Amino acid sequence: MGGYLVGRALCFEHRCAAAIVNDGVYDFGSAFHIQNPALGKFLIQNGWDITMNALMYQMMRWDTGFKWVIKNEMWAFGVHSPVEVRRCVKVYTLEGLVDNINTPLLVLDALEDHFLKGQLKALFDRLLCEKESEQFTEEEGATAHCHMGSLTRLNQAIFDYLLPRVLIRIVWYYRMCIFALCILSKKK
Repeated sequence: MGGYLVGRALCFEHRCAAAIVNDGVYDFGSAFHIQNPALGKFLIQNGWDITMNALMYQMMRWDTGFKWVIKNEMWAFGVHSPVEVRRCVKVYTLEGLVDNINTPLLVLDALEDHFLKGQLKALFDRLLCEKESEQFTEEEGATAHCHMGSLTRLNQAIFDYLLPRVLIRIVWYYRMCIFALCILSKKK
């Protein structure tokens, strides 16, 4: 979700020297709707909440991964049923907002992300700002969601991106502090 929330914040906050979206997400809600069969979409759109909730609770008994996702999202979004989760995630999209991002951006992607596969391309293609993307390989061990197989490689990519963009501001600030101290010490 952080890969979506950082992008959304950058649509309105323009003071950052650089930012990273890990992993880049254009439409968070689409992760839920891709897995939803046509019948499920029809039932939700037409108000068959009791039936759809019953089906989804039954699925949660068989699939612990699905159960975790639904329970986690119910908690995170403060809703009380699987159908409410499906409805509330629809608004988590950068559609119509992504053009507002002007912060230099590193968009990361895990090739085998089981939640948000393909979101990097959707986001990256729509960005108008200075941008770079990095997809981690199986050899690096970082193709899982949020690069859990190789946090060292993830950190290397992040710091390699940030260093030239942020270090110059740190050096400038340090020089200004030294300059101010020199002026103050001469006045004594």
